[in-house]
Amino acid sequence: MKYKIETSKKVKKYNKTYYENNKTEIKKKSRNYYQKNRNKVLLRNKKYREKNKEKRNKQRRKYYQFNKIELQNRKKEYFESHPWMRHLDSARQRCNNPTQDSYKNYGGRGIKLLMAKEDFKYLWFRDEASSMLQPSIDRKNHDGNYTLENCRFIEMKENIRIANKRRRK
Repeated sequence: MKYKIETSKKVKKYNKTYYENNKTEIKKKSRNYYQKNRNKVLLRNKKYREKNKEKRNKQRRKYYQFNKIELQNRKKEYFESHPWMRHLDSARQRCNNPTQDSYKNYGGRGIKLLMAKEDFKYLWFRDEASSMLQPSIDRKNHDGNYTLENCRFIEMKENIRIANKRRRK
């Protein structure tokens, strides 16, 4: 038993030094293998993910709990430097997430989000939303989908006023 433990330690040490001395060569071989066997690797990874869903979810939750504050800070910084992403994220939730309170008024009525991140960014700069006090995404046609032609950024006060007019009709 003692021999087995000592041998495994030597093997680990050897492997570690070998990897440190041959990093670039190992990465190059790995990259070449991936390029030659891309579909095989992707299929193997997909099977692993499907087989180990619960294990992966557990690892994700554990990672999130351990790094929660750092991850929240990163997300906050990202939204501060990319403010249109907060509006995109909210629209996604309204249209795609049945557990979201406002889903019934959007996704539940068949309204879809048909815009990409670049479209939201374009709208943000086109409508000069950064100069607004409280920018809000507005659909010109209330029953239409979120499309580039149907959306604009306006002040929150204006958006609320428009929504109230629609409700009274």
